[in-house]
Amino acid sequence: MISFIATILGCNKKETVGTDFAIIDAMMDEKPLVGHVNFSYNNFNSKSKYPWCLQLSVPLEPEEVNENGMANTLETTQSCYQLKDKLIAEIEKLTTIQYVAHYFNDGFFDAYVYIDTPKKVHEYLQTQLEHPDRIRGFAYQINRDENWSRIDFLLHIEK
Repeated sequence: MISFIATILGCNKKETVGTDFAIIDAMMDEKPLVGHVNFSYNNFNSKSKYPWCLQLSVPLEPEEVNENGMANTLETTQSCYQLKDKLIAEIEKLTTIQYVAHYFNDGFFDAYVYIDTPKKVHEYLQTQLEHPDRIRGFAYQINRDENWSRIDFLLHIEK
């Protein structure tokens, strides 16, 4: 059942920690937040080996969003997952990753990945921002976050 849910939510890649996957359905800034988190990262003892937080952020077009800020079509959702999967597959070739979560909220699809070295990831993502074959637009940030505080709120959402 877990693998079926993970496939539906676009998390069908091999994880390096436990498999405490959960669908999250919460509120953030008075808007629904729906996604998928691997809660095993609450007990991950090697966080210090992955001090860089990569946040991929995919803005949804106004016509792709309901009043509550959520994607309004399966095609929109699938294109976000496709982009995320494509980028993550290439990033995994460049560095070791810890894929923690992704969610939709307030007109955006965000994914959080912790990495050990950012330089090659940054260089690759720069080539993809305006790539003519990209699935859709996106932005990203890579920030040093040794304590994984950027995703702490996700790891403590009630399952």
